[in-house]
Amino acid sequence: MPYPRTMSNPARPEGVPAAAVYVPADDEWELGARSPSGEHVGDVTWWRRDGSLVCKSRFDDQGKLDGVATRFHPDGTVSMESRYVHGTRWGKTWHSRSKHGDSPEDVHMAALPDEV
Repeated sequence: MPYPRTMSNPARPEGVPAAAVYVPADDEWELGARSPSGEHVGDVTWWRRDGSLVCKSRFDDQGKLDGVATRFHPDGTVSMESRYVHGTRWGKTWHSRSKHGDSPEDVHMAALPDEV
């Protein structure tokens, strides 16, 4: 049965799987399992309201990031990649700016000096 569309439940964008649910607090669509206590478990994917991919992450049975977490600019290019081991960042994390200008992901970046 289709869900009723409201301001907190927008139309599903093309490319967002039917099993994904809209999370109003994040203004994103989410696909993945949750534990009985509400923690993410396993592979989880998020999309922006417009249907562009936001993030793919993996969580352990306790709801802690475990594996590679990857964030994306709206144009689909990778904006951040970081490895986690049971909730602890492990190794290097790298960020990249969008090739096409402003991206909501740029809030995770430090400001560039004027001479760059």
